[in-house]
Amino acid sequence: KGAPVEFDALSHGTFAKAQAALDAIERERGAVEYVRGEFVPDLTTIRADFLVRHTERAFANWRAVPEAERPSFRTFLDFVLPYRGSEEPIDDWITPLTERLAAVRASLPADASRKDLFAAADKDMWSRMKFDEVYYLHPTDQGFSEMERTRTGRCEDLSNMLTFYARAIARPTACDYTPAWGHSDNNHAWTVDLDARGEGRAPEYAHAGKVYRKTFSIRPSLKG
Repeated sequence: KGAPVEFDALSHGTFAKAQAALDAIERERGAVEYVRGEFVPDLTTIRADFLVRHTERAFANWRAVPEAERPSFRTFLDFVLPYRGSEEPIDDWITPLTERLAAVRASLPADASRKDLFAAADKDMWSRMKFDEVYYLHPTDQGFSEMERTRTGRCEDLSNMLTFYARAIARPTACDYTPAWGHSDNNHAWTVDLDARGEGRAPEYAHAGKVYRKTFSIRPSLKG
């Protein structure tokens, strides 16, 4: 009915307990849903020095890629440069991850390819993060620093984290999601490795009823 309801899923520890608490609220007050209280544009909150530091670091990481493997400039703008993954709280993830992945790169053989580096980055991310369904009842995607602290999240959080990792080594990736599977209920989001032109898909998710791709800019002609 438009009245706010106090509810913190994470305070209950597990998804089952959080769902039981939410069910109790609905039995007492009727159906509740998550809605945005207000839209806060980035232009009203982001500092210029944050954007300058992020942009300079992103360009440096992109230029460090051998020219033969470097993503195109258009692909860089769409899938490497953006400072956001979705609607998560804004954090400086590019600085710590650039440093972390420099150490990962140093641990690889001298002849390791860019594909090897991305695989090592993916392995490092999953060694730090795990899925927790309680975040289905968390109202917003987590920011980088929050995920570094909790080391857990739902699929959107984990996809964002892998996106941050990829962008920190100038690897273009996209986040795809489906609102419903073709063979079961529930939804899902995942990260897709892209080529230098910004194209790619994940065939293992072809059973999704419909797949949408998140982009930083409006791209009506985007091909998946």
